[in-house]
Amino acid sequence: MIRFFSILRWVAIAAGLLCWEESATALSTEEPERFAIVIGVNQPDSEQRDVLRYADDDAIAMHRLLEQSGAHSRLLVSIDADSQRLHPELIPDDAPTSTALLDHFSQLVQQMQREQKRGKTVVFLLFYSGHGDVHGGQGYVTLEQSKLTRSLLFDKILSESPASQNHVIVDACKSNFLIQHKGPGGERRPYHHSFARKPSPLPPHTGFVLSASSGQNSHEWERYQAGVFSHEVRSGLRGGADADLNGQITYAELGAFLTTANKSIDNPKYRPEFLVLPPGHPQGNLSSPIVHWPASSETLTIDVPKLGHFYVEDPAGLRVLDVNPAYRQRLLLHLPKPRPLFVRKADESVEYSLYDTQSVQLSQLSDRPPMQIARKGALHLAFGQLFGVPFESTQVAHFEQQYRSKFMLAFQDISPMPIGERITLWTAGGSAAAGLATTMLAMQQKQQGKDKSQRQRSRINTRISRLNAASVTFYCISGAALASWLTLRLWRSRKVELSPVLTPEDVGLSASITFP
Repeated sequence: MIRFFSILRWVAIAAGLLCWEESATALSTEEPERFAIVIGVNQPDSEQRDVLRYADDDAIAMHRLLEQSGAHSRLLVSIDADSQRLHPELIPDDAPTSTALLDHFSQLVQQMQREQKRGKTVVFLLFYSGHGDVHGGQGYVTLEQSKLTRSLLFDKILSESPASQNHVIVDACKSNFLIQHKGPGGERRPYHHSFARKPSPLPPHTGFVLSASSGQNSHEWERYQAGVFSHEVRSGLRGGADADLNGQITYAELGAFLTTANKSIDNPKYRPEFLVLPPGHPQGNLSSPIVHWPASSETLTIDVPKLGHFYVEDPAGLRVLDVNPAYRQRLLLHLPKPRPLFVRKADESVEYSLYDTQSVQLSQLSDRPPMQIARKGALHLAFGQLFGVPFESTQVAHFEQQYRSKFMLAFQDISPMPIGERITLWTAGGSAAAGLATTMLAMQQKQQGKDKSQRQRSRINTRISRLNAASVTFYCISGAALASWLTLRLWRSRKVELSPVLTPEDVGLSASITFP
């Protein structure tokens, strides 16, 4: 009997430990509290630039997406008349000024700290849609009557954020200056005074998703009534990029989704380009989630094979998302609440109407032919190629491979120029300037000697000879310094590859050095 009760005691202890372990696991996997500030600015900071039409609409759509996903979002936007008619019930939290941004961020910091004291993990997301540029060696995006500069972003927001992770999403012209300079011909290379550049490294807990359009302005399309990049990001975050259907959209999934969506546009003038840099620099953690949808979210399961490119439209005719799932690639889309919603094939051949507010499968809905929509213009033809390549889960792994093998090369040297290179470059420039100055002095002496006596000309010729010798010396020093700088630069960017050499007679190691 004693042995029986002893066994029962150990069973009870084991059961208790199991329950404690499950409880601890549930606690460790608890979703973090998410906080966000969403900014939209249509107005440029210069009369030479166009007024945007849909930056405020992009901000409104992202704000509602984040709120629906469970985030505490603050909306800073001045809504234009067209958007007010579309969203009569919407009241923004404030105007998009630098003062309002810092005030609302300070309030969110207090909320985040309170959640942390309760044992919660907190995440912060900053979204911006509008104009961007570079001035005085520092990148910025436009606010009303002010700018959100690199220094303000780093020193007053990201460095002050108590969140375990920060996510920065920017749809603005030249927003790629957050990270790097875009060289001619689409070549990406480090830009040492970029928007996100300061003496210290990038915050390791901050990720960036940035538009990098090859044109001067961000792409907008009236058919989307939105910025193209912002629409693509929202399409991915609403589940279009959720290849594994787990409700989390990671940097890898969003990067693969954006790559696939834009792949079929041949003309770089219209092709939306982007940069994805996940938290955890310098390597980056591509599995970091940007958005995590709650289990209670209203969903539409895409389970119809061969559906192709389709889009979802709300009752006001606003485009909610676009996606092109590959054959047998299921998707779990998280849709906004207004009903009815319309699911249409991109070629306008089929339409599904969704009236139910509960989670449903597309195969349960009946289809019908919709009204045809007229198309015209080169821009329509170009953007009509968006989402032309089907998206599937294998492209996420492909994007991760491409990111590590190609994208990271652009960020492997984002530090300031080493002191040796700077000294040689300064020496080359200074010597060239000195040589040019002595050459100008020699020419001036020659001009002055035309009306002089023979004896005076002899003295002037001596000075000219000395000046010419100094010029040659300075030019030689400049050339040698420039050659040294080029050698140091190439050597620093070298790529060393080691590979085994196996032959019937010998075993060895082959080394090769390549330069960009």
